[in-house]
Amino acid sequence: MTAENLAMIVGAIISFILGLAPVIKNWFDSRSSLVKAAIAGGLTILMGTIIYLANCQGWYKIPGLVCSQESIGQWATVVLNALLGLVAVYIPIVRPLKK
Repeated sequence: MTAENLAMIVGAIISFILGLAPVIKNWFDSRSSLVKAAIAGGLTILMGTIIYLANCQGWYKIPGLVCSQESIGQWATVVLNALLGLVAVYIPIVRPLKK
């Protein structure tokens, strides 16, 4: 599994948790749209960073993800894919289920 695929899956999981987990859903829904976006984006960036750092520390080796100063672009790609996974699941799947 590539880092980008893992990040998209993590983004999708964050989307499901924020939109459908009973206690978290109620708390999340009571926030304004701007705060919701900041929370979701912040969690996604945090998870992308954790994926990258886990690879660098050797806790979970991801093929093709190199750990060096020059690889910050790879980290950005991982985070972008996580954000895309979040949005790709939230808008067409989670949002309609909430209504």
